[in-house]
Amino acid sequence: MRLTAADKRLFFLERTGVFQTRILLKTEYSVVVGETHFIKNWSQGFLELDGNKFKFIVKNKQLSVFDRQKQLVAECTMEDLGKVDVYEFSALLFGLVRITQGHFKSKPELAEVLA
Repeated sequence: MRLTAADKRLFFLERTGVFQTRILLKTEYSVVVGETHFIKNWSQGFLELDGNKFKFIVKNKQLSVFDRQKQLVAECTMEDLGKVDVYEFSALLFGLVRITQGHFKSKPELAEVLA
């Protein structure tokens, strides 16, 4: 899957792993900048983005993301969470964490819309 960021960056999602689903987030230069590891049919797993590690849990249509200190970083409720595929879900995870970590400071109006 191909993703484009607001700052004219191009990203690709690549599925890897045989027994455990893993999605890699790569730049246009094939540099891995993030990855997700899924456990228990997407209901939980781990996310790494820009060298920071997070844990995510899906419970009752609510996605919660925690940092290493088990502090809540982001939360999102989706009615149709069961209808998204692994690529869409990974893109949601990467975007949600990226926004909450302040990566859109140069575009505050975008951060407000997406938060």
